[in-house]
This record gives sequence, C-alpha cells and structure tokens, in this order.
Amino acid sequence: MKIALVVVLMLSAAAAAQAPGVHGGLLVGFSSTTTGQSHLLQVDAFNRGVAFTTRTGSAWPYWGQPYGMVTDTDNRTVIVPVYIDAAGSQAALALWDPRGQTVVGTLWSGPATGPLRGSTGWTLNSDGHPVTLDRLSSPRRLAEYDRFKGAWTYHAIPGSVASFAGIAGFHWDTLNGGYVFAGWSGGGLGKPPAAGPTVLYRTGWDGSGKVDLATDPGALAMFGGERLDSGDWISSSNNNQVAYYKVNAASRVWTPGPATSGHPFADVSAERYAAHGQGFFAVHGGTPGAVVYVDPATVPPTIIPVYTGTASTWPTAPALPLEVTPLFQRDLSTRRTGKARWDLNIRPRSGWLAGRFCVVAAGLQGVAPPIQLPDGREIHLSPDLLTWLTLGWGLPPFIVGNRTMLDLNGEATARIDLTLLGSAANGTVIHFAGVVLDQAAPNGIAWVLEPWAFVVNVLP
Repeated sequence: MKIALVVVLMLSAAAAAQAPGVHGGLLVGFSSTTTGQSHLLQVDAFNRGVAFTTRTGSAWPYWGQPYGMVTDTDNRTVIVPVYIDAAGSQAALALWDPRGQTVVGTLWSGPATGPLRGSTGWTLNSDGHPVTLDRLSSPRRLAEYDRFKGAWTYHAIPGSVASFAGIAGFHWDTLNGGYVFAGWSGGGLGKPPAAGPTVLYRTGWDGSGKVDLATDPGALAMFGGERLDSGDWISSSNNNQVAYYKVNAASRVWTPGPATSGHPFADVSAERYAAHGQGFFAVHGGTPGAVVYVDPATVPPTIIPVYTGTASTWPTAPALPLEVTPLFQRDLSTRRTGKARWDLNIRPRSGWLAGRFCVVAAGLQGVAPPIQLPDGREIHLSPDLLTWLTLGWGLPPFIVGNRTMLDLNGEATARIDLTLLGSAANGTVIHFAGVVLDQAAPNGIAWVLEPWAFVVNVLP
C-alpha cells in the first residue's frame, strides 16, 4: 500500500492549466483620496478587463481602501473591506461575486471606528474566519470576525511591533499555521519609513510566539506582500527604483528585486500550485498601469505583462491600485461548523476537474522537505502515520470524505470531527495536501492541491 501511494504522489502530469502565469481571473482594487470613490477592475482568464466604479445602484456601490481582499472558503466569493456610506462612518466586509460581477451581500457591517481601529490586510484563518491586524491598537492585536459566533474576537501580539505592521502584507501561513506579516515604523501611512526598519514577522494562530524573521532599515516594502509556496516572502515596493522586495525562506535579509523606472509594484499576490512555487502576480501604477506575472526563479526575473489598463478601465490619479487578487485560487480550506467540527473544502480551479477522483492526505510531521515532482511542482507534505491512515483507510470519525469524486462543479467537501479528541490537542497543526487524479493525464495526476495548515482549536 505504501509503495503504491508513493508512486502516485511522485508522478506528475504536465497539465497545461497548472503552469506558470496561468490564472482563472484577477481582481484589482483601487483606492481614492476622493470621498465616496473607489474602483474595481476584473480581468478574466483570457486577460480581458471590465471596470466597476463606485455608483449607487451599480454592481460596485461601495468605496474605501480595497487592499487586503481575500477569496472566501467557497473559492468564489471575494471578501472586500469597504465603506457603505458617503461619509465613511459605516464599514463593511462586502462579498463580491466575480461570476455574476456584482456585490451579493455583506459578511459584517458596523461603525467604521467600532471593533476595528485600523485594519490592514485581510486573510482567512483555519476556522474560515476573516482576520486583519489592527494596526492602531496597543498592543497590536489580531482582529478576527468569528462567523460561528457572529462576533469579533481579538488576540494580542506580545512585544513590540512596527507602527504600520501588516501594511506590507498580512497572511495566514498555509505552510506552518499562524500569521506572517510585514510592516515598518515611522513616516506615516502612505509615506516611506522616516525611522525604523522594515520587519517581517511571524506569530502563532493566537498571536503568541512572535518572531522577527527579517529586519532591514533600508527596505521600503509597502502595502502588499505574501508568502509564496516556496516559503519565500515577496513584498511590494515604495521605492521608485526597485520593483519589489524578497526575503528568502532561509535568510533574514530583505533583497531588492530588479530595478524599475518609476513604477514599482503596488501589490503582489502569490500564484499557487504552479511549477517552482515562486511565481506571483503584481500590479503597478502609471498612465495607464498594468498587471504583470513575475517568475523570480529565472535570472534575471521574468516579468510578463498580463493586462495593460486602458482609459476606460484604469483610473487616473489620485486613484491607486492597492490590491491584486487571483480569483478561484483556494484549493483547500477549512471552515468551522461546530465546537469541534469543520468542513474541509476541496475547491481546485473550478469546472474542468469535475468527475475526477481526489485524494487529500493529512500529516503532523510538517511540509518540508516537500515531495518534488518531475515538472517542478511540489507536494507540501512530509508523510507520517497519519498520512497513511488518511490515504489508505480513512480515519473516521475524525476525517471522512477525503477520498472522493469531485462533483459537477469540480468541488467536494470532507468533514473533520474532533469531538472525541476534545481540547487536549488544541494548538496542534494538521497539514493537508493532495492530488486530483485523471487516467487521461500523463502519469495520472491532473492537479496538485495547494497545502493548507489547520490549527486544532476545539471550543469548550
């Protein structure tokens, strides 16, 4: 049995749809200093753009600072932080449906100065809850909208944290669990640091165990950043001479990317599940600006234009492109459904994988070293006893449905039930990874699922 599993995991299909630079759509968010105005640009998989400007009764009726957008657990809806009144006194987490190209509701709404004093980027944790870093709280804290309870919960981050922590990126660490985020001190929002370094941090799921991963007084990282599947961190740039900044997984050094002439990247967003595990999409300003794909594994880095704005789709200053979010990109996620129960959502690139057999494995040993596939893709799982149990015979009632056929939408839902385990294992990280099989694909593997770190947190 183990030999057969190793063979399946080690073989790879050179699937064209799982290649560098391919995407299922991109959503670009623009901010504006003009009250009541903002702008969305949606680019489809064929790199055709449609613009949505704030207007009462329109598909995009809200405004605000739309950085920190995050794809929800359904791998469809995008959660966008917005203002819902012209005065900016009421805030919300709007739900944008890229297929219908419209707002379909709000996850939460309330006073703009209520539960959040100053949000930065947004991400989802392994309970499926939207989380941001409240940059104006003292001490800094994680602000989490608990969908299960319908209320906000907070986790303080002990120790000193940069003044604008999270501004240069804030994300759930899908490799290890917890949060990774970057920020800087001094200067003021929207300005380069006047004093103090740019720092990359990591905390546990509850804000504990803060670690400074990289510190640099000269790096001008700004607004958007994300950890790549390779473990490297990429941040956008507030330096007109540098396109982006990178922190290699094995270093504590901010390394400047290639030189640029006046148009650094205003946001970056990782490309999942492609060869190398290092590619990312980026957006930059200009007249007009553009969305590009970057492969930093090449020397020099390969930068390929994906979409160039037009007069009708790319607003002029003072509107700024602050966010680029790949659509339909959340392969695996978990969402709390009870005190000790979760859905394990399997949502690979929608549609074309319908009817294929999918296998998701779990492990406690970690994600490194990953299993290397011949085409450059990696399966981020280090097999252990739990891996063999979940792959071979299942582990009911703890995990069921992880060996399944994808439905007509190319999706499936497994279940996690830790009732019998109780709270004794709280804080334990369970790593999920998997593949979608297809006999017609070379070597039988049509898709390698992105990794997902799930932190056990059974409620009393």
